[in-house]
Parts: sequence; structure tokens; C-alpha cells
Amino acid sequence: MGAFRGQPILVPTEGVMASEASSTPYRRDWTIVREFLTALTDRESYSPRENGYVYFGILWGLPVPVVTIGVDLYVQHLAPTLHNILSVLVAHPFQIVFLLHPLLFAVLFGTLGTVRDRKERRIRGLLEDLQAKLADLEELNVQLREADKVKDEFLGTISHELKTPLVTVRGYGEMLLHGRAGPIDSRQTHILEVMLKNVDRQIHLTDDLLNYARLRAHPDDRDRQVFDLREVILEARDTFASALERKGLTLEVVLPKEPLRVNAHHGNVEMVFSNLFSNAIKFMEPGGRIRIESADSQVGRILTWFSDTGCGIPKEAIPHIFERFRQADGSTRRKHGGTGLGLAIVKKILDNYDCPIRVQSRVGEGTSFYFELPAASGRSFPTTHAVAANKGREENG
Repeated sequence: MGAFRGQPILVPTEGVMASEASSTPYRRDWTIVREFLTALTDRESYSPRENGYVYFGILWGLPVPVVTIGVDLYVQHLAPTLHNILSVLVAHPFQIVFLLHPLLFAVLFGTLGTVRDRKERRIRGLLEDLQAKLADLEELNVQLREADKVKDEFLGTISHELKTPLVTVRGYGEMLLHGRAGPIDSRQTHILEVMLKNVDRQIHLTDDLLNYARLRAHPDDRDRQVFDLREVILEARDTFASALERKGLTLEVVLPKEPLRVNAHHGNVEMVFSNLFSNAIKFMEPGGRIRIESADSQVGRILTWFSDTGCGIPKEAIPHIFERFRQADGSTRRKHGGTGLGLAIVKKILDNYDCPIRVQSRVGEGTSFYFELPAASGRSFPTTHAVAANKGREENG
């Protein structure tokens, strides 16, 4: 309401509404009339063999002459014989009009029946066309799935082929950097450090491609194990401690004293936190803060909140951040590099467990991710219960 304060509210009067309504002419649809008149010229409308509605019209109109002539005979105290009926028709010619009612109704119902049959044939034709198009679409979907599968296999193969020489280059680069092939000066040291940094970046990119292709081709349903989620979070903290320190970021981890036992693929859960850490560090400025909190929802799910004080995500970009090869800033001149697969990998892993991931973000304030993992024990409740627990925790915290 505050956004409209001070602005006049214009309420149209009845006269204005009436003038607007009158300015729009009413157009009658004469389609049914044209169809009826066209059906009148069709022989099918008058053929009882081809059109059962003709019999229905005769039966519908037959009571009219029967009742009117019967009443006339009753008033004159005449028996319902053929001679007396003819006498009534001669004495009262208007009875002939009632006598024609079965024929009139036969024509009317027969014509309406023809209109209906034509519409049904037209609808059947449209349905057949629709079914044919659906079959074509299904065939195209199969082809698209096959093409997508081939593309994923190609990505996996080419990523593996790219990574193999990169690892070799990195190994020789480290050997040179540490002077194992002979002494090097400061300028050569700087060159090798830049080279190794870019090699590591390329290895990280190929790892993303390999991981995403693997997740699509081989879900981890058969490789689950029970482990303590706290250990994974603390290991991720230690892994990224130097990166956080280099960029001047602080990290807060809030975990319960009791184990958070989850039933999932250990390596994939590590990948979830690794990608979230990498994503947060990439989009944060020095002095920022990352906060991780995890707790048991007591309804068969382990909840985790991962928030940062980074640059935030525009509202219109939030629905697309989990798409492959997408970033909030998808322009060719974007400030941050990467394949745009990090969050897509996170979502793919969580989708394998039917666990949703939600995001809240404001530009200039930061981003928060909320996601679930299957608990190792206890019944699995619908995710709405977990969401309710999530909201309650937000309100209390």
C-alpha cells in the first residue's frame, strides 16, 4: 500500500463504463446458422437409414397431431376411425398443420443430427492429427534424449582426454618450480606459478564436465553409505581454509554435538559442499562472511543452510542458476570465470535423493541456500514437513 501513497485513485463511473461498453459493438456468431442451412441441403438430413435422428424427430412430433385430433374426436363424441379422422380434417383444416409436425420435427432433428455428425467427424479428424503429432513429438523426444546421451558421453570423453595431458603438464611444472630440473630465477618462478594456476583452473573445469557427465550417466543409488555429515562439512572447511584466508573471508560453522547421520554417496556430498564453497568464494569480496549450519529435522531429513554475504543474485536470474552452463551474469564479458556447472552439479546430486534445494538472495546483500539430505534412520516424510521445520528454524534464529 505504501508504494501507492499520494497517488490519486481513479474510479470510473457507471456512465463511463456504459460508454466504454457501448463503444464495443456486439458481434453475433452466425456459424451455427450457416452450418444448419448447409445441412438442410444435405441428403443425409432426410434419410432415416443414414440418420437416426430422423426417427427421433418423427417420434418427438407424433404426439402433437395425436393429441389435437384426439381432443377434436372426443369433443364431438366420435370414435377414432379413419372415416371420422378424415371428417375432422375436412371440417377443421388447421388440423393438417398439426399433422405435419412429425415431418417438421423429422427435418429439424435430422438436420441437427447432420450438423452434429459433421462436427464429430471434424473432431475425430483433429484428434487423429493430434495423436499423429504427439507420436511425432515422442519420436523427436527419443531422438533428443539419444542426442543428449551422446553429448554427455562426448563431454565425458573429451574432458578425460583434456585432463590427462593437463595433469602431466602440471606434474612437470611443479618439478620445474621446485628446482628438480635445475635452478631457476625469480622471473621463471613467477612464470611457472602463473602457468600452474591456469593449469589448475583448466583441470577444475574439466573435472566439472566429467562429474556432471558421470552424474547424468550413473546415478549413485547403489553407492550409498552411512556417514556423519559433520565430518564432510569440517573437511570442506579445512580444504578451503587457505582460499578463505587469501581472500580475507571469515567462516562460521554451526553444528550440533550429536552425529548427523546421512545415507548418501560420500564423494557426491563432498562435491556439493565443494561447489558451494567455490561458488561463494568466487562471488565474494574481501571482508565477507560464509555461514554453514546443519541440523536434524527429526522427519527423516538433514537440513543444511549455506549462506554468504556476496554480491547476491538478481531476482530474474534465480530460476536459471541451476541450469547447465549458466551464471547469474551470462554475458561474454562477465567478471567471474567458470563453466557454470557448479550449481547444476549440486542440484543434480540432490535430485538423485529427491531432495530440493532452495535459494534466497538479494543483490548487494548475499545469498542463502537451503537443502536437504536423506537421514540414515527414521521415516521419510514429505518434504513439506522439512520445509516447515526449516521455516520454524528461520523464525527462531
